[in-house]
Amino acid sequence: MVRECIHRLRRAGEPITIFQTASGYVHLDDVKDPAMKASIVKAHRERTRSYMGDHAALMRQIGRMTAAEVAMQGLFDMLIPDEASTRDTRPSTMADVARLPVQYRKNVTNLLVQLLDGIATDPEAFRYEQAILADKFGGVFLTKEKAAKLAAARKALEDVGV
Repeated sequence: MVRECIHRLRRAGEPITIFQTASGYVHLDDVKDPAMKASIVKAHRERTRSYMGDHAALMRQIGRMTAAEVAMQGLFDMLIPDEASTRDTRPSTMADVARLPVQYRKNVTNLLVQLLDGIATDPEAFRYEQAILADKFGGVFLTKEKAAKLAAARKALEDVGV
């Protein structure tokens, strides 16, 4: 019962984790020492990473899922609100996510934007990724320079009456 209650509270946004000494649960708002709070959060992240690695290995073994499929399921669980679906209709592919109303897939879109923002800081990586996206999606992703050239070409055609 305690674990189920803690699970519900965590899903509602309460920062509850296991205390480092495994002596029970702790609400992070109750920890006043910033160094202790950071240490508790670090231990939680390490425990979570270990759990996720074990879970991914098990899903690959018994579920015959690829690492990417396991990762996507985890992302869906973290990024898509529970009210977006029932247990039976939970998205299991990106195509399922694409069919959700915008308000339920906005966190997935924000993740994509953050990835592209990160890639954009490395011009060489950005050109490489942009080429992959352009091959797949055509002109959907234009650079500012290409957009400016297209606008100039359109204006030149309009100026000559075409």
